[in-house]
Amino acid sequence: TAEHFGLGPGAVELTMGTFSKVFAGTGGFVAGSRDLVDTLRFFARSYMFSAALAPSVVAAVLAGIDFLAAHPERVARLHDNVGYFVRGLRAMGFAVDPQTAIIPLLVPQRLAVADVVAALHREGVFVNGVEFPAVPRDQQRLRISMMATLTRDHLDHALDRIDVVARRFGFHPEQEGIA
Repeated sequence: TAEHFGLGPGAVELTMGTFSKVFAGTGGFVAGSRDLVDTLRFFARSYMFSAALAPSVVAAVLAGIDFLAAHPERVARLHDNVGYFVRGLRAMGFAVDPQTAIIPLLVPQRLAVADVVAALHREGVFVNGVEFPAVPRDQQRLRISMMATLTRDHLDHALDRIDVVARRFGFHPEQEGIA
């Protein structure tokens, strides 16, 4: 996030992250000054009632960090894929403006998100659904997680299938004038 917003060293006092997204692990981290981290360690209820990370999780995360450091082109490719996919969705009329590699695509409240997700899975496109109570009822969505390893063919297939499924379920912007 700091890199995304062009913030230099020392501009952010506390950094928090998860290992479940990029590293496909469990747990997360908090980094900051010794005093700040010690305060969290001694007073944060979530810390007091949690366990230390397993050594295998730590090893996997460290290997992932080493891999990313050795292959910065993967991060650039991820950004390229996000941009390409977003342009494709916008060309269909969807109003999307993701700030990360997770692209939310709103699904009208009248539809069952699980049905839309299942239809996309049958079409060979993996997405997650996010619905109430994780989000307000009128903010249910598909959660499209972009990857650096996807090819243009993969992305074009996904865009085509999203177009087809959105039309089938009646939430394509051309049908309803919504995004």
